[in-house]
This record gives sequence, structure tokens and C-alpha cells, in this order.
Amino acid sequence: MTQRKKDKNGVFKTYPHVDGERVSRDLAFDYPDQFFWIYNYSIKRDGKWKTQSKSVPRKKLWSVRSAIAEGKPVSYVLDLIRS
Repeated sequence: MTQRKKDKNGVFKTYPHVDGERVSRDLAFDYPDQFFWIYNYSIKRDGKWKTQSKSVPRKKLWSVRSAIAEGKPVSYVLDLIRS
């Protein structure tokens, strides 16, 4: 995920900042520093499913990806992100 913000001069900039040209999203896992990482999950509240998101620090990206690939529960992945 990237984020566009308007600076004080009204010019839109994309974050995180990348020197040179940003790679395409299909190469994102090869260049994790060029993107923000979000873990999306659903929880049931009051009988309805709600989607929530948690930012994943880059230093924990590979651990989180591994936990998801291993089929670990959402609670495990969230604990991993928070630790």
C-alpha cells in the first residue's frame, strides 16, 4: 500500500518516499521498503462481520507472512504484530 499526501505547497507526494522509481505492486514482496504493509482480518461483532486492519512493521513482515501461510489464527498474527 502507498499513501498520497498533499504537502504545504499543494503538491501530492507518495509515501513511503522512494529514491528513483517505485517498483510495481507485483514486485512488492521483493522490495518491502517501498510500501506500507497492512494485515486485514474480520471479526464478528453483534452478529455481523467487521473488517479491521492493523499496520505491519516492515521488520515483522516476513514473520507475519509466514504465520499467515502456516494458517495461524488471527489472534496469533495480531500478537506477533504487537510484540
